[in-house]
Amino acid sequence: MPAPLTLGILSPLLGNFYFGQLLRGVQQAASQRGATAIAIQTRDAWALHAEYGRARAFDYPLAWEHVDGWIVITDAVSPAYLRALQQTGKPIVALSWHTPDLAVPIVLPDNHGGVQQAMRHLFEHGHTRIAFVGFREHTDIRERYDGYHAALVEHGLTPDPDLCIDAVDNQAIGGRGGAERLLAAGMPCTAIVTGTDLNALALIATLQGAGVRVPEDVAVVGFDDVDSAQYAIPALTTVRQRFDTLGHAAGELLLAQLSGADVAPGPHRIPCTLVLRRSCGCIATPTPVPPASDALSTERWQERLAAELARLALSPLPLAPDMAPEESWPGVTTLIQAVAAAMTGAPGPAEQQLADAWQQAIALTTDLRALRAMITRLNDQGQPQLAPADATAHVRLDQFLNTALSDMLHARLRAEIARSTHFEKTIRNNNDITTAILASEGYDARDLTWLRYTPAAQGCLGPWDSAQTHVAIAGVFQRAGAAPELGRMHPPQRFPPPERLAPPAQAADNDMLMLFPVRTPHRDWGVLAVVGPIEAALESGRSMFSQATALLTIALERTELLQSLVGQQSSLQEAYDRERILAATIREIGAPLIPLLPEVLLIPLIGTIDTGRAQQLIETALHGINSYRATEVLLDLTGVPLVDTQVAGALIQVTRAAMLLGAHVTLVGVRPEIAQSLVSLGIDLRSIGTEPTLSAAIERLLQHRRR
Repeated sequence: MPAPLTLGILSPLLGNFYFGQLLRGVQQAASQRGATAIAIQTRDAWALHAEYGRARAFDYPLAWEHVDGWIVITDAVSPAYLRALQQTGKPIVALSWHTPDLAVPIVLPDNHGGVQQAMRHLFEHGHTRIAFVGFREHTDIRERYDGYHAALVEHGLTPDPDLCIDAVDNQAIGGRGGAERLLAAGMPCTAIVTGTDLNALALIATLQGAGVRVPEDVAVVGFDDVDSAQYAIPALTTVRQRFDTLGHAAGELLLAQLSGADVAPGPHRIPCTLVLRRSCGCIATPTPVPPASDALSTERWQERLAAELARLALSPLPLAPDMAPEESWPGVTTLIQAVAAAMTGAPGPAEQQLADAWQQAIALTTDLRALRAMITRLNDQGQPQLAPADATAHVRLDQFLNTALSDMLHARLRAEIARSTHFEKTIRNNNDITTAILASEGYDARDLTWLRYTPAAQGCLGPWDSAQTHVAIAGVFQRAGAAPELGRMHPPQRFPPPERLAPPAQAADNDMLMLFPVRTPHRDWGVLAVVGPIEAALESGRSMFSQATALLTIALERTELLQSLVGQQSSLQEAYDRERILAATIREIGAPLIPLLPEVLLIPLIGTIDTGRAQQLIETALHGINSYRATEVLLDLTGVPLVDTQVAGALIQVTRAAMLLGAHVTLVGVRPEIAQSLVSLGIDLRSIGTEPTLSAAIERLLQHRRR
């Protein structure tokens, strides 16, 4: 039996509403065909979304030998990396990113057509001064700008460069910056199209903070239809796309190539649709699907109703002609059976079945308008099937519809509660992870025991060797089953180990093998491999595993710093011990007396001079002058590391004692800076001789005696 195919995914991040849903779509396509997937994060875990451009390029051939074909999401890797990847002969599919040098299939939303829909709608509202705010370095946003530009020309308008605002990113920062530039220009527009919903929501908040009303003063349209768009004030009109469908399409195209099918290079478009809400100026918001079928016709009404409900759930995607509605939404059959039972008075589906049906609908769409429209469709198709005189049947249908509305709202609320619970658990887990990794002194984060606070089924850490050509298994986490052998070396092409490729038995259906680079701006530490769920609910890219990876890099750097400090402390201790031994030896030696010439004594001073050594020096000098009847004493300061108050006091006392016995003192080794120090410490050098070196002092004495 052949081994299952493995799809490799290169993505800037491995979690948030965008990247996470793309990954889930790829994973779904893979699982439907019995394949597996490996997702590799190419941006550093510490880098914020807006810091992508400042993060280092990803250049490791991770998992190359495991992967049969690749999906590259946006600007995950450089063109050079893509060329090297293509040279391996394995097929590549790009997702939302043009690759000019490579003839590969590219999966894209209908960016151009989606923005043209939005522009035509704004024209219908009477707008002609329409601005565009977006991060045009991204392929999707560049295409959306092209759609904006084309719509202006199509409408007979000359595009105004002053109304095209380049945002710094696709996030809130870009939206705020765009709003600030328009405000500074005096709001030269009456409508704004943004590159993303996150741009739009931040832009609206900034305009409102400056007193600009939306939509009364300026209309705003976004793109994406993120969950928060429908809850904004005003609710955001936007172009809806389905990220999971984009990922699924990319997976299908790659699997088709791997099966030998001829897949055309170039764009493969996924439909988008305009969702009308309040921010564009609309008050009545029509449902985002074609009008209902003829309600007066009773022929095959259940089939038509099922198709209409499925279209509402899948919008903006059409229901495939060869796909039955229950294939995309099994619960739709339950709802139609319930409608039929209400009309006839027969027993209907159980309460739990109806709850499950609505829960499935919520999993397909969270749009309250679409969900409410489903109730309307049930009524529109059910009522005409009843005889006008059958009042009891009409009452039963009305009761069912009221119950269905309540069930739908409860299902939607349960989804929000589950989402809130998930976020609360994520916060709690992140706190536990942070405490486990950073708060324990002496804890080695490489053993990965902190992964027990995550939903990971397993994990392993592979630090780079010194040459960065291999990674070694340095830490493992296994919720169940055998763990890989520690210390085993692997080239990056074969990391993670083969036994890590197949998801473990305890892994959840949405678990995926994910690889995170463990590196900082200054050092590459290695790679963390984790089998766990894909985070697709966050707006930011700070998924639990990415956050944990960032903490792991901090812990590794802290450990290395502590080891370095311990090493420095040891070196300093050794130096201190040597200095102490030297000082003790010097004390034992004392201040040696050297009869240098008749009536000339040399007293070399070595090391530091404390109170005890100062007294010893005075006694030695007095004893030497008396014993050798010396008239000249040379005090050599060359070996004294520091001339401080203690040293100055000793020199003054020796000089005075020598003068009382009729001897003259000369300080040897006095450089200009030492002379300045002596003067500042109160020594009058006019009564004391000074010489920079011993040879200079001896030469002076000899010259004096010859005279």
